[in-house]
Amino acid sequence: LAIQCLAPQLRPRGLAKKAVKEKSSKGGKGKSDEDNEDEDGAGPAAGFAGEGPDLDKLAAQMERSLGILLKEYHGMQVGRASPGMLDSIQVSTPNGGSVPLSSVGKALAQSARLLQVSVFDAANVNAVAKAIEASGMHLTPEVSGKTVKVNLPRPTAESREALRREVRRVAEIAKTALRAARQKAMKKAKAMPSKDDVKRAEKEVDKVTDGFTDKVDREVAKKEAEVMEV
Repeated sequence: LAIQCLAPQLRPRGLAKKAVKEKSSKGGKGKSDEDNEDEDGAGPAAGFAGEGPDLDKLAAQMERSLGILLKEYHGMQVGRASPGMLDSIQVSTPNGGSVPLSSVGKALAQSARLLQVSVFDAANVNAVAKAIEASGMHLTPEVSGKTVKVNLPRPTAESREALRREVRRVAEIAKTALRAARQKAMKKAKAMPSKDDVKRAEKEVDKVTDGFTDKVDREVAKKEAEVMEV
């Protein structure tokens, strides 16, 4: 799925720098712009405080959150075996940590309803089986040597509804990440040197945020329709 960046090319931080340059050009002769900026109290340190949000950086952060959401949705398959559905599973390690299942084994679809995980190290087989069982996807793993087989149950109205709730839960996590990124950008917008600059920067931040929020909503609607389709 191609994701186009919605961030406008306006860089509010440039407005603060322009104001500083215009002010410094009125300084005395024989002094550099930097000297005049320092005398006016608008040197590097002061100018930094008035910089606006970096909209490109904001869009990149939000795009990463959207990418994580799409990856999660890719793993949510209804009644069809897909190795990607195990991507989000974390396997416990002996030292108390956890690692992605893909780092301790390789998952393959043996048929439309059967997944097989070939575990690299026999010592991790039981941990892999437990992680799959505790994943919340209603899967029952079977251990055979260094292999863990997973038969997918036929989807029921109950399991579809449970998956739809999971679709919404994951979407809310993505939206929380978008709101956090927006909040940081808004703090920088409010530090702009004038009220007009603040309003302009806030409007651009909201435009980027609204664009990615709409994308999340569209992906949620699409995934819900797929999950509930009989």
